[in-house]
Amino acid sequence: MKPVILSFLLVVVLLLGIAWMNNKYSNVRTLYFDPSVAVGVGKTAEVNLMVNDFLKPVTEFSAEFTYDSTILMIEKVEINKEVFDKMIVNNVDQFAGKIIIKASSSSPAASLKKGEQKLATITMRGIKKGEFSFKGNGVREFGISVK
Repeated sequence: MKPVILSFLLVVVLLLGIAWMNNKYSNVRTLYFDPSVAVGVGKTAEVNLMVNDFLKPVTEFSAEFTYDSTILMIEKVEINKEVFDKMIVNNVDQFAGKIIIKASSSSPAASLKKGEQKLATITMRGIKKGEFSFKGNGVREFGISVK
């Protein structure tokens, strides 16, 4: 009876360890917008597309997200040129309300920092009052208010 209980406890401990490791390393790279902003109608504001990756430096990135183009106009998207010197795609479709950004760095990974990093800065102008969220692949949802 004791070997069965010991085997069962060993399996439980092993499964808990696997679950802990999976949770710890499954979402290593997180894309998000910072800071939270409220834009006035006819006014401009900037928001940064950021990444957190504590395991390895970010040498390239790809982000695609949508927004409500009846409320907000994207004036420009600038990648962080201090890190990413190769623009692959920088496409803003104002009609569809879609932004696609892809860039990479020619610097070796060893020379780049780990952790929090600015990927791009988005300059936007409020068109009319309303609220919506940027939504996209791998990007944490981000609410915008136009007042």
